[in-house]
Amino acid sequence: SRIKTRWFVADSTGEAIRVTVRKYNPYFSIDSSEYWQRVVEGLSEENDLAVASLERFSKDGEEGMLLRMRDSNSSRQILHKVIVSHHMRYLLTSLTDSAAGPSDFVKGFFETFRPAADPMDSTMLFSPQGTALIRNFHAADSAVRASARMSVGIADFRDADAPGIIRLIKGWSAKEKDYLSVKSSLLGSLGTLHHPDVLPYLKSAYLAAEDTSLLQQAVARALLMQKTTASNTLFKELVLTDIPILSHADRIYDWFFPMYDTLQLSPGLFPELLQLTALSEYKSNIYRFMAKAADSNALAPALYEDHIGQIAFDARGALQALVSESQEQDEDPEGGQGFEPADDEIEQFAVLLLPFREKNRNAARFFNSLEKLRQPAQQISLISLYLRRGVTVKDSLLEAIASQDLYRARLWAELESIGKSARFPESYRKQELLARSALVAAPALDNRLDSIVYLGKQATTFRLKKGTIYFYKCRIRNLDEWFLAVSGLQPENAAQVGSSIALLEVADKPMNNKESVVLQQEKLLRKARYKSRMRAMYED
Repeated sequence: SRIKTRWFVADSTGEAIRVTVRKYNPYFSIDSSEYWQRVVEGLSEENDLAVASLERFSKDGEEGMLLRMRDSNSSRQILHKVIVSHHMRYLLTSLTDSAAGPSDFVKGFFETFRPAADPMDSTMLFSPQGTALIRNFHAADSAVRASARMSVGIADFRDADAPGIIRLIKGWSAKEKDYLSVKSSLLGSLGTLHHPDVLPYLKSAYLAAEDTSLLQQAVARALLMQKTTASNTLFKELVLTDIPILSHADRIYDWFFPMYDTLQLSPGLFPELLQLTALSEYKSNIYRFMAKAADSNALAPALYEDHIGQIAFDARGALQALVSESQEQDEDPEGGQGFEPADDEIEQFAVLLLPFREKNRNAARFFNSLEKLRQPAQQISLISLYLRRGVTVKDSLLEAIASQDLYRARLWAELESIGKSARFPESYRKQELLARSALVAAPALDNRLDSIVYLGKQATTFRLKKGTIYFYKCRIRNLDEWFLAVSGLQPENAAQVGSSIALLEVADKPMNNKESVVLQQEKLLRKARYKSRMRAMYED
């Protein structure tokens, strides 16, 4: 899509209205309810404000929405009007006063604005355009023809379009420009169509592709996108009959991704699909999917029990590599003490091996080594797995992690997410300690702070939610100066704690000794609160 922006300013008052026009691809379509939900979510996230009121309207073939967005800390509000006409979206935005309401200039502009009619545009954003694309694929007009061919991956097709798409694929010559990419897109478009011709054709297309890996991948992904037992069975049959040869540039995760939406169908793929782990380019993706399915109780351990020896062997190799890397960092005199995230691969192996921890020697050795690894984020990941699976976790381990500023907030967030917040050590269940941890672990600061000093707290409201923020001064490594910081929003009830970082901000300039700290705190809080909103308002 293409986006253009213009500003309209009232000469007498200086008030400004931004109008953003977005032209969608003529073959793109979307469900109306889903579209308007996305609009509300998108504008809310951009502006860091809550929706105060929302009105939908429909007139003369146009659909629209009027939104008023504000928070409780200011009398200002943002007024949005969104109009969709054919494949054009018009977004009107103005900053107004919530008490006085929009001025006559703003009110008049919003009420009288009308999209320019385009006699050449007869398509509708909320109506499927797949049939039109099939019709225009061989259009006499070269521009129309080129547009249709470039838009195959964008159009929303219906089941009845399947025979037409298959005809296009069969008639698509290897002599054509962009032969492989267009054919791959056409094959991929069959993935969401449940027509009796689809599966038989995809099977013949896969076998005919032979060594053309790009086309084989397109068929494989289309089969997985079908999300049925029959399509998964065919996928397994074809891939194991002729495994696509992948290059480093191929994104195998992309065509495995649809399986994550149908974890309940995973038993039909195993244990046969484990044969692919013999190839390095497939191994990590197979294990990743297996771990997700097993963790969701969709894949029973019995289905891969006969392969547990190989899985444990691969797991110990990955763990040894992580241990070696950790030791190298410990020996590096220049290395910092920043936040180290958990290793995804180790987390996946832990999920797969846990059911065999007591009955397989290599699985037991993996967990013994993992438990000794003094890497807090990895420990938090293992704690989460153990608690979800009913394995004993010592209070002393939770205390040791909670005592660390760098990982305290991460531990709380993880325990809260699995419904085990009661296991968080009581002595560290304090708002200030969680706010401090969130600040210390912030990506831009987790390896730069020499010290941090608590200054005080303040009640505030953000996005219509009351809470408490905490102020600090912190010294950044190699800079002999103090910087003001704010962290929050913690719950209004002081007895409760949270992990929100909605109002986390560090001043970009050192503290000014000639200006009151309170005034500097007010400025920093203002920056934290309106940073996202102002960026959305004044950047094109």
